[in-house]
Amino acid sequence: MSKIKSLQSIKKKHPNRWVLLGNPDIQDDQVRGGMVLFYDEDKRAVLEFAKREIENYPMVKVIFTGEASKAVRLNIFKVSEKAIHTQL
Repeated sequence: MSKIKSLQSIKKKHPNRWVLLGNPDIQDDQVRGGMVLFYDEDKRAVLEFAKREIENYPMVKVIFTGEASKAVRLNIFKVSEKAIHTQL
């Protein structure tokens, strides 16, 4: 079983990644840490893994360990790339 890690150590070990946390430590609506169950550059991969693991934990949470603006840019890029391919 994974150890509970602080948010700071998770961000340091998995920079700019989507991370699935099991039993997250949430205080005042802020994630403070949790058990790292899975991480990837692709949010969809993390969400697919989460579907299989969600029943094994009382709570799971997906976080992005980079800048919020970078997460938005990544999603916009993926949508734009898909839109370009569908137009061809």
